[in-house]
Amino acid sequence: MQRTAFEVNAMKNRLFYCLMLALPLAAYTGCSDDDSSDDTGSGGAHAGRGGQSGRGGQSGHSGASGHGAVGGHIGDAGESFGGSAGTSDAEGGAGGELGQAGEGGAAGAVSLSDSEILKVMATANQAEIAAAQVAKPAAQTTAVSNYAQLMITDHTASNSALLALVSTKHIAPAESDLSMHLESEAATSLLALSETSASNFDKTYMQSQVMMHQEVLTLLNDRLVPNAQDADLKALLTTTQTTVTAHLQQATTIAAGL
Repeated sequence: MQRTAFEVNAMKNRLFYCLMLALPLAAYTGCSDDDSSDDTGSGGAHAGRGGQSGRGGQSGHSGASGHGAVGGHIGDAGESFGGSAGTSDAEGGAGGELGQAGEGGAAGAVSLSDSEILKVMATANQAEIAAAQVAKPAAQTTAVSNYAQLMITDHTASNSALLALVSTKHIAPAESDLSMHLESEAATSLLALSETSASNFDKTYMQSQVMMHQEVLTLLNDRLVPNAQDADLKALLTTTQTTVTAHLQQATTIAAGL
């Protein structure tokens, strides 16, 4: 089956991204300090499809319920994510979008290890870069084209900073349900952009940017910064909060003018 130019470029971007993370991962997985220092479960062993381990895999640490802990893809109830751990008497900590649970908001979210946080941020960065690479040549206004270039520049720099942590701290990125959820969202967004007409492109792209940056900012505030254990990682995430806030404000202003 013949592939479109967009599909070919998307495949190239994904391959480059995978290689970019796989190289440091291969070099440092064997001596990762994060596996032993961040996990407080039995032996720090990883469990489940999301690679959750010890403390990171138990929702009770963040106040979720025992049976029916947050499971599935980011907020669905079930026992497939994090097991049936918890200290609360409440049952069925079913979460909403991005792991929010019941009426307690993010209280039922499963903790993330530093390795998983790195992967989440790298996935978010690459999603922004991929979308901007589609948007820049397709943009109908200078403001949108310039914004797309800013996304490429800033999120590439953010990925470089993450890779520096992988190298210096020997923290290997680890996949989780949250990072897979973001990857799925990014693929859906890219497909939508590729099918958007020129007359509607700028508005569609900027509206998606408002939603994407709001989502990432919420994750930073509620889950990533609070869960980060490494001091340098936490400092980088705090800096990223400021950058993402600025991006959100710019996207909101541009979208309102379209």
